[in-house]
Amino acid sequence: MPRRSTSQIPTETERRMRALLEEQARSGRTLTEFSRRRGIPRVRLSWWKGEIRRREGVRSGSLPRRTPRLLPVEVTGSSAPPVWTRDLVIELRSGHRVHVPVGVDLCVLQSVLRLLEESC
Repeated sequence: MPRRSTSQIPTETERRMRALLEEQARSGRTLTEFSRRRGIPRVRLSWWKGEIRRREGVRSGSLPRRTPRLLPVEVTGSSAPPVWTRDLVIELRSGHRVHVPVGVDLCVLQSVLRLLEESC
């Protein structure tokens, strides 16, 4: 990929790529079709399209349009609600029964069941 420039002045490569992208837009062809006909790797044109957008944002002093905004969030409350709404009874291969109340910590339940299966 071309090296990124921090300069405010467009490089010769940037001017050439801008001209190619303008030609592609006027042609009505997709980037893939245009690049195939011109013998230019599609990924190069695609990269330059994004790079030019980024540089335009930097030069104008604004953020590029595609930069996502991150907003602070606060998670409140407990973990996800129980998967079931009534107490369960789990019968193990050994014949033992485990009574599971609604709201039990699923990690604890998993650990208990694993220990019981291993020991019985």
